Amino acid sequence: MVAGCGRFSAQRQIRVNQDNRRDAGDDGFTLVEVVVSIVLLGLIAMTMLPMFITGLRLSMQNSDRASATAQVNARIEQARATPTCAGLQALVATSTFDTGRGETLSLVTTLPDGCTANSAVTFSVVAKTTDSVGTIRSSATTKVFVAS
Repeated sequence: MVAGCGRFSAQRQIRVNQDNRRDAGDDGFTLVEVVVSIVLLGLIAMTMLPMFITGLRLSMQNSDRASATAQVNARIEQARATPTCAGLQALVATSTFDTGRGETLSLVTTLPDGCTANSAVTFSVVAKTTDSVGTIRSSATTKVFVAS
């Protein structure tokens, strides 16, 4: 009877050891899981890529618009600094600036005929790119009081 108890106890010990033992395949991810996760990440990246490209394009357009607006504002400040007919006529011209990306920004300044002393005249500045479309990036019109 004692021998039977020992044998039963040994069989039970072997079964407990087998239940607690981990398989070698439980240590990490399988190749299928890795491939599925790479495919899912690729699909997510493909759906996000157009949004990033659009954001980059809008950022470049805003940069062009900001530099055009800065040039227009600088020209208007020059007009306000020289409020004489001769000073305003000297500012009437077309200036070009390089945007740094192969486009040229043209700054066109106009002054209507009939500039007289002690009157307000309309001074107009338009900034546009010289691409095939001729897109207007920024424009401004101001009234400048012309001194004597």
